[in-house]
Amino acid sequence: MRAATTAETGSLIHYARRTSVNRFGWLEWVVKVNLPLLFCENPLARRYTSLEPISVEILRTLMESVAQLVGSDIAAELPDRFGFMLNGWNHRCTTSQYSYAMRSTESRTTFGKALSDCVYLVGDNCSVNKRLVTIIQVPLFGFASHRLNLAVRHHLEEYDEDLAIVQALMLMLRTLKQSAKLRLKTPLRQGSTFAMVHRYRELIKVLNANDDDIMELLPSPACNLRPKTLFAELKTSTMYRKSYKPAILLSSMCECGLTG
Repeated sequence: MRAATTAETGSLIHYARRTSVNRFGWLEWVVKVNLPLLFCENPLARRYTSLEPISVEILRTLMESVAQLVGSDIAAELPDRFGFMLNGWNHRCTTSQYSYAMRSTESRTTFGKALSDCVYLVGDNCSVNKRLVTIIQVPLFGFASHRLNLAVRHHLEEYDEDLAIVQALMLMLRTLKQSAKLRLKTPLRQGSTFAMVHRYRELIKVLNANDDDIMELLPSPACNLRPKTLFAELKTSTMYRKSYKPAILLSSMCECGLTG
């Protein structure tokens, strides 16, 4: 690739210094493959790569420099008033990540903004988020989704018996012996009631009603109709949550005067 011309490859690699290309190669390798920093000093890694060796100190310095450049770009695009949107931050300690964000904005060292410039926070209705908005004195958006979740749970109560039957059958089908009878390449584990009912509707078409192992667990024909109705209702609520949550958020922000 280095021997080819720029016109042949369409790359800008010929305009970059060899040292920069080499360091970028190590940085991209370590970050995208989620490798430890010590990987660049591993004898086997150095043996089977064409990249020139670098030290851990240089790699760490490169990462810090990239983080500073990204922070500068974010600071340049960040408006005078902004909000935090926290979603799916369940890796390790969420509280420490909040604290880091607060220190970064409060000290004005990374993004050039103070904590008082934050005017709202979007997140789940959990104790950590409640504590955070109490500290920074801003509104918390996300209760609409929480209320929808409570409404769906209340609606599912009338299907408790049917869901218990379906769950017992699905648990039986998760075993290796029973799952082999399905001859399907899809997983049997469910992550939610909606996913379980959806999976059940797919599996019930291929289950053998004369199988002695699952005969007692198979729902009655009447019970099969109720999960079908429930699936349609859950699908509607899921589409509503995905489609209208941004609209609900924007409407709430407009009412608070946060979009001006």
